Amino acid sequence: MRPRLALLLTLLSCGAAASAAPTGPVVDLERSWRLELAPRLDDGSWATVRLDLNARVWTLMGEPVVFCTATWKLGTVQLKTPRSGDRVFDHIRSNTPAAAWKRVALTEARFVVPLDRRLGGGRVDTAWIVCDIGAAYPEGDPRPSFNVPGSPPWGRLLLNRVPGLDGDKALQGADHWLPADEARRFLADPGTTLRASAHQLDTLRLTLDVDALRAFDERVLADEEARELERRRQGRRGAAADPMSAMFDEVDAEVLPRRQAAASERDAAADRQQAERAEARRQRVERLRCAGARDLDSGGASFAAAAAAALATAQRCVGRLEAFRDAASGRWGYRAPSGETRVEPRWQAVLPFADGRGGVHDGKVWRLVDRDGQIVGEGRWKALRRFAEGLAPASDGERWGLVDADGRWVLAPRYDDLAEFSDGLAAFAERGAWGYVDAQGRVVVPARYRRAEPFAAGVARVTRLAGRSGRCDSYREDWEQLEIDRQGRELRTVRTWTERGELCLSR
Repeated sequence: MRPRLALLLTLLSCGAAASAAPTGPVVDLERSWRLELAPRLDDGSWATVRLDLNARVWTLMGEPVVFCTATWKLGTVQLKTPRSGDRVFDHIRSNTPAAAWKRVALTEARFVVPLDRRLGGGRVDTAWIVCDIGAAYPEGDPRPSFNVPGSPPWGRLLLNRVPGLDGDKALQGADHWLPADEARRFLADPGTTLRASAHQLDTLRLTLDVDALRAFDERVLADEEARELERRRQGRRGAAADPMSAMFDEVDAEVLPRRQAAASERDAAADRQQAERAEARRQRVERLRCAGARDLDSGGASFAAAAAAALATAQRCVGRLEAFRDAASGRWGYRAPSGETRVEPRWQAVLPFADGRGGVHDGKVWRLVDRDGQIVGEGRWKALRRFAEGLAPASDGERWGLVDADGRWVLAPRYDDLAEFSDGLAAFAERGAWGYVDAQGRVVVPARYRRAEPFAAGVARVTRLAGRSGRCDSYREDWEQLEIDRQGRELRTVRTWTERGELCLSR
């Protein structure tokens, strides 16, 4: 009863149509493990980690959902700092400053979780689910884990063999996955359970973000050298002066402050980079519009509550929907990758489904629909573009603005044109020039370019007119394409070229 009740509550809370009944097996499996890990780091450093892993596998609307999260406790990290020589720093929770400790995050940790299906005669069949915990913070850290429920297709749900050391390569082979029908039967079998023995879990990849600790170690070394210099000075007071020692001390007194300042700056830069990475992960979670990081309990300590929050919002994220055109009527709708129709083809045009929303055109205006084809909100627009990062450009027929997943204007129409969001920014057009705006409507890069491409990894390419020369038949335009960062700083020139003016106009 519990899985069916949870599914019913989900449908009610999301406003799904009563006709949207499950189309596949109803499954709900959950288990926790405690693992002792010893990941090796670069340059010979190493760490010991105790990880409490939680995994839940269920089905929603006939599609599989996998949700994994974890908390962890660092036993010891031995780091070799570049300037430390033979010295090795041992970082233990009890003797590491809180400011440095909270910069460390466990990232890119994936496991394969074993499922056993009991057969007749005492036989057991085993398959594995890939479990990605995203990024988790240490036990007791108030920041939440970064993870969302994933919805792999049935044909990429269960591995038929456990990956070895080449785990990533094993995930690429199509013959390493159970076919979709077999995966459904395996998961829905009443004899299928998640295995209790933690030692059967195999790590695919585990990386510790320890750059901040290494920068912290360099700062500690510089501070210790400064204190040692002061001790030497104090020891010589009242004693016979040693010119050579005094000369070396004066050199140290000149050099050490600069070394301290450089180490402090590297320490601060590592702190900023970690914060930027954490914010990027948070934004990725928010863009998926599933269980956002703020919806999960601190550090994933209460997995049941986190999974319940995920279940209540996962309807927008489960599976993928594809646009398709009905050959008989010429109308458009949406269907699951399995071919099952989810939204009947009754629209003249549709946009690709994204962020739990589809855009449909009834011949007059664009509207939003959810996964069940139900109209969302009261918004009607003359033009609409696909959702990205939880927002979609929309036009009232004259100007462009932004709408959210509920069809409400979050940025009133004000631009001549507006592109889809990418990497937190969207290109906008104003009086023939392009710039970039953020999700709050703040102009980050003023409109000064002729063309503007989407941002990716903090960089975008823009094109501008560098100069004109000549008249009529001899008219020339010099163009250049540049790379800029998110603050609009021009990083480098990608290419330059000259175009001939074919038409003589008044310029």
